[in-house]
Amino acid sequence: MANPNSSAPFDIDQASGSLTPSTSTFTFSGDNDGGDVTVENASYYDLILGGPVAENYAPEGTTSLTNDLTIDTNATLNGTQDVSVRGSVGGGGAVSLTGGTFVHNVRAAETFGSTSGSNNWTFNNLSLENSSFTTAFTITMSSGGNGEIITNGTLGVGLVDGIRTTTVDNETNDRIINANGAVSIENAGILQASSTASFTVGGNWTNNSGQFTAGTGTVTLDGTGQQTLSGQMTGASDRFNDLTVTNTGASDPDIIFSTNAETLDTFTAATAGSQLRFNAGSTYTFQHIVFDGQTAATRVVLRSSSSPTQWNINVAGTRSVQATDVQDSYACGQAPDIDATHISNKDSTNNDCWDFTAITFTLSANTINLGTLSAGGVSTSTHTIRTVTSADSGYTTLVYDDGNLRIGANDIDDVVGGIVNAGSEEYGVATSDNGQAIAEDDGCDGNPSSPLTTSQQAIAGATSGPVDEEITVCYTASINSSTVAGAYQHIVTYVTVGLF
Repeated sequence: MANPNSSAPFDIDQASGSLTPSTSTFTFSGDNDGGDVTVENASYYDLILGGPVAENYAPEGTTSLTNDLTIDTNATLNGTQDVSVRGSVGGGGAVSLTGGTFVHNVRAAETFGSTSGSNNWTFNNLSLENSSFTTAFTITMSSGGNGEIITNGTLGVGLVDGIRTTTVDNETNDRIINANGAVSIENAGILQASSTASFTVGGNWTNNSGQFTAGTGTVTLDGTGQQTLSGQMTGASDRFNDLTVTNTGASDPDIIFSTNAETLDTFTAATAGSQLRFNAGSTYTFQHIVFDGQTAATRVVLRSSSSPTQWNINVAGTRSVQATDVQDSYACGQAPDIDATHISNKDSTNNDCWDFTAITFTLSANTINLGTLSAGGVSTSTHTIRTVTSADSGYTTLVYDDGNLRIGANDIDDVVGGIVNAGSEEYGVATSDNGQAIAEDDGCDGNPSSPLTTSQQAIAGATSGPVDEEITVCYTASINSSTVAGAYQHIVTYVTVGLF
């Protein structure tokens, strides 16, 4: 039906009129320069939207079809009204429904989605369901087009308490699904996800005893507000393959797991600042994990729903944990302990079979050579010590020796007065770290310098962690004219303690 510059080319008197479509096809191909073309709220058999020019088509009210809806290339279905279709839904046009619910309530095997071009189909609520009382049917995402399916309200699969199963097959033709709102799989619904196309969810995920067949694809939780995962999420017909969290909202937490969950492959939470809450007492079984908040200041946070009751995590495969803050977690169900020794991680207590105790100490050289000593000058030599630890309260490095620098019964005296002077028999050390028992001397010239003794003295340290720092130790010596010639030596020992 075409009526140039008319917003309503077809009208039924709602008080006394009606439409009996039989098996007819209605085509709206209007050209309204002043706005949208109104689609009369009626029951149609086949309905085609689109004509020779680009146009928006807005249902006047609740609109239903007992067979197919075709949205041609020049058409955009828009508006806020409810639409229901029993047949296939296709075409190369666009959908931009900002309100209402679009229901694909089939009574046979049907297809859904654009069949040409790249126009996206955007819905408020989209429900894919089976209205048959006798037979299970499949809705297959269409081939040909590559536009996304976008929902801003709820994407529903299957009827609540449906008698016959609705299977939504996105594995065959791999349609991108961008569910900005909730996803709800009802007890008579089966959602077969694509193994290759993106599937993002911005709202809650609920599996009300339906089935989710994940293939080898990834579900990405990318909301900006709090998201809750509930219902059945374990077992071959309900678990995720890869599950990825990119939610960076301001909620605390961003993601809530309300019951047990499982991935066949990898669970990833590698976005700065993501906060996850796991149900106390529930078990989370992941083949692999990647937790990484990128920096110590933006750690991924893992918490129990009811501290101090622990949440259980079993990881059979690889574990990559960095910039992660963990509390109340029990990981003993799958050996070995989870390695969380990267310095960016934080142990917020009550964690079992997580290993956070990371500290490494490295000397740049194990020997110091002061060369040939002279009464006319001061000899110096340095090496560096590097400490890396995840300890929240930092670390302390202590130093002591096994006696004076010596050869046989002859030795070089420890420095007196804090300065190694040329022409005096003296030996001492200094550190580039401030606030230590050993004197600080960035210039390494023997002024100032501290004596090494057989008692432990602090030479490096930090009062908070994590820490990755390197300091320089300066050794300084001088002799006088009566010092016996020879190769003087002693043993210097360092002890580093992490303050966990």
